Amino acid sequence: MRSLRRACGFLVAVLVLLGLTLGLTHALARDPLAAPVAHAATTPERALFPRGAPAPDVIFVGVPGLRWSDVQGEVPTPALWLLARESSLGTLAIRTVEPTACALDGWLTLNSGARAVGPRPDGACAPVPAPRGAGTRAAVPGWAELVAPNADHSYDPVWGTLARARPGAVPPPPAERCAVGPGAAIALTDAAGAVRGTYAADFADLPRKACGELLLVDAGPLPLGPPRLSALQRVDELIAQIRAEVPDSALIVAGIGDSDQDEPHLTAIMVEAGADSLRGLRRGWLRSDSTRRTGTVTITDLTPTLIGDAIPADLDGHRLQYRPRIESTPAAVRELEERDIAARVVSDMFVWFFAVLIAGQVLLYLAVGLARRSGASRGSCARVLRGVGLTFGAVPAAAVLANLLPWRAAEHPAATLWALIAGGAAAIAATAAGGPWRRAPYGAATAVAVITTAAFGLDVMFGSRLQMNNPFGLSALIAGRFYGFGNIAFAVFAVCALVTAAGGAAALVRRGRPETAGVLVLAVGAVAALVDGWPRFGADFGGVISLVPGVALLAAGVAGIRVTVARAFAVGALAVALAVGIAVLDWRRGAGSRSHLGSFVQDVLDGNGLDVIGRKLDANLGLLVDAPIIVVAAVPLTVLAVLTLVRPTALGLGGLARAQAADPVLRPLLLACLTTALIGFAVNDSGVIVPAVALIAAGPLLVTIWANLWVRERT
Repeated sequence: MRSLRRACGFLVAVLVLLGLTLGLTHALARDPLAAPVAHAATTPERALFPRGAPAPDVIFVGVPGLRWSDVQGEVPTPALWLLARESSLGTLAIRTVEPTACALDGWLTLNSGARAVGPRPDGACAPVPAPRGAGTRAAVPGWAELVAPNADHSYDPVWGTLARARPGAVPPPPAERCAVGPGAAIALTDAAGAVRGTYAADFADLPRKACGELLLVDAGPLPLGPPRLSALQRVDELIAQIRAEVPDSALIVAGIGDSDQDEPHLTAIMVEAGADSLRGLRRGWLRSDSTRRTGTVTITDLTPTLIGDAIPADLDGHRLQYRPRIESTPAAVRELEERDIAARVVSDMFVWFFAVLIAGQVLLYLAVGLARRSGASRGSCARVLRGVGLTFGAVPAAAVLANLLPWRAAEHPAATLWALIAGGAAAIAATAAGGPWRRAPYGAATAVAVITTAAFGLDVMFGSRLQMNNPFGLSALIAGRFYGFGNIAFAVFAVCALVTAAGGAAALVRRGRPETAGVLVLAVGAVAALVDGWPRFGADFGGVISLVPGVALLAAGVAGIRVTVARAFAVGALAVALAVGIAVLDWRRGAGSRSHLGSFVQDVLDGNGLDVIGRKLDANLGLLVDAPIIVVAAVPLTVLAVLTLVRPTALGLGGLARAQAADPVLRPLLLACLTTALIGFAVNDSGVIVPAVALIAAGPLLVTIWANLWVRERT
């Protein structure tokens, strides 16, 4: 049997080394710390604005592809660096519809305040078309074809929102708003393709009359490769001139898209308040109610900020806010650059991470099964199964807790993250296996579940900081949500909460107190549902609907209460009522304070509820492209889970069938986890990921419990 343990230990070592090798390969091949090439600034040759003309209130400069790695100090980018020293800073999440945001996508999103996308001929970014005409009679050619791709999505952009040219709106005079460059004109175009402002292809063509309220400037994209140097130089010169000639104007510089054909990035945004405009955005960190994250905002927050006071109620974004910062400018810029690094590292490793996690378990379980058939003792096989189950079961907690350490600042952040997760999982598993609870069948698995539930629950109660840019958490590049529980985190939290409740219930049942065990399950489940659904914590509408039935089934099972159709419907109605009640309470807080729960209630009241549901269905389908490894794994894992619960003997798991019959908690726990996972699939956007992750998280812990029951079984 010593050879079995050596073989399994060898397999674990191979998997860890494989993960570290993959992470190191990503870090070396796509090193996110590579410094940009330095460039020299030149002296402007002519004035941008007529002398004596009043300055615009707000100037917005869009620079697709601008990253914080481009802003490296006074020598390479003196004007941008000086602006960073005196502005509110942040990373800008520019994801609209496709994983990569083209420049045209960014300008269309600025136009409507909703995520928008332009044409992609042959999968490439379409160029931003130049308007025909100039002054107040400019129009964008082929506007209908330009915005046609948005009919395939459910974000429902209303063209002309920034120009205040919505149906029934009274737009300001054209002289109040100016656009320089084709992208800026796109942002001020109405639903008919007319530019609702004064358009000029270049600053020299602007009329002497003041632009008044808003000036939009398309500074052009920053391409990849050698041309990036000269393009960044021109942007730096432009910013220097603007600040010198109109120092009283508020200035926003934003990387409004990705560089063409580039991988997704978090881009840079800087906001300098003017004498009379955007005065609330002083030197500090940018934030918004869309993200609830200091230093991170979304592209849909730009339109409400530029509109000012008359913000349409149906916009997804919120006005930019600021928080004071005490960090030096170099430290602040480095922090923002590292956020982009972390987001890209997790995005790059995502598929490989779950492939190793799934394949590793399957190979090790097969190895134990083959060893058992070859005559290995039950006790030795059970010990190996416990070790494998505890180690893999601890991976979600280890992944979240890894964000307590600054791995993204390492020379090779991907390899460092792989190592931290592997080491953290081993440490948690060793702690669980060595505690005083280890002799109880549910003891070690419950210890891992408690650690995981606490890590996810406490983190979400304090802003989901550890879940951001984490394989089991939230992605700033996907920009689906920035706070609360996403579907992956919910799946892990829910099943670990159920295992936690089952562990306590099993101890009470063994002492002959099944009713008390049922009450304990309900108490743990109530706390978990509150953490999951409360707007200031998990803000997860579908999670409450999914978790409550699982808790009820587990409580009924351990207490010996028979489940009937009427009781099942009653529990379902209670779950829906609880979720709706939380959403209504959130809605009553007012538009400026709502999470997406309250916003959905407002959507329903406005008659847009079906559109939101359609958008969530789109997200489910989009996941087929974004996360194929989990989707491909979801179906076989779900079928395997159903067979394990209903017909374990069909899989050759006679020991599991006997354990379910002998232990009063195991079968209710299996049923509760499976029910929560399947309902989560049905009611959540991107819900197809919920069953797969639930089984990935719960499977190892259930294997550990079964191994303990199996070894105690009489032969």
